[in-house]
Amino acid sequence: MRPSVIDDFGMPVSSYPLYRTESKVSDFEMTRACPGGAPSSYDAACGDWVVNTAQPSSPPYNTTNANARFMPLIDDDVYPNIGDRLSDAGISWAWYAGGWDQVNSDPSKVPQFQFHHQPFLYFEDYAPGTPGRAHLRDSEEFVAAAKAGALPTVSFVKPYASENEHPGYASEPLGSANLVELVRAVVEGGSAGNTLVVVTYDEFGGQWDHVSPPTGDAWGPGTRIPAMVIGRSLTRSGVDHTRYDTTSILATIERSFGLEPLGTRDASVNDLAAAVAAGGR
Repeated sequence: MRPSVIDDFGMPVSSYPLYRTESKVSDFEMTRACPGGAPSSYDAACGDWVVNTAQPSSPPYNTTNANARFMPLIDDDVYPNIGDRLSDAGISWAWYAGGWDQVNSDPSKVPQFQFHHQPFLYFEDYAPGTPGRAHLRDSEEFVAAAKAGALPTVSFVKPYASENEHPGYASEPLGSANLVELVRAVVEGGSAGNTLVVVTYDEFGGQWDHVSPPTGDAWGPGTRIPAMVIGRSLTRSGVDHTRYDTTSILATIERSFGLEPLGTRDASVNDLAAAVAAGGR
């Protein structure tokens, strides 16, 4: 894979309204080579790291973009993921994606399906023909299983693009309606009594945050993002001021089931126990 060349602010090719790349850059799979001598103004961006949108090389593929770049499949034995940890422990789980069944049968019916939003497609153990593939399901199955009280122990749900509330291309009303449908399927269904719902986002829906991120490592924390913890057994609403990041969800799963952490961050980050306590359980 080829290295990107980023500008002086650490940005690759961008044409967003509030930031347009002016200098000569190259938007490839990897970050730029580390400069020699004194550290650059954006030293954290240098090195062999995948940036931006590198597509998974396991089908279903992105066949509509002639410039799409594909990552080699990751060896789960070397770099395990949370699905691997759950499977090894005999814990049932599934990743539910909006449009999954259709993209595997007739991709033309789901033109906004986002292949790069399916994390398990990047790993060898979830390629077609592997046992792990059975964990990849359609989000309609999640709704049916939640209503019937037949959810696996751990579920991940990724809405279809037009329903994921991403600024710029998604519909906020469609996204909100989809979220309400998913949550109601749980809290009004047969799985409600022992299910904790965590709703969060990968971006915060704006362009600026008036609170500076705390000191972290090369990858964050970044700007704040919303998160909600929902459960029928929680007795009150509340706001929890504990510091979390997205790996707090991993930590919650790992500590709930005695799983080995995947890395240094989820090993040390706060899990969501304090947020659950804020709900009065």
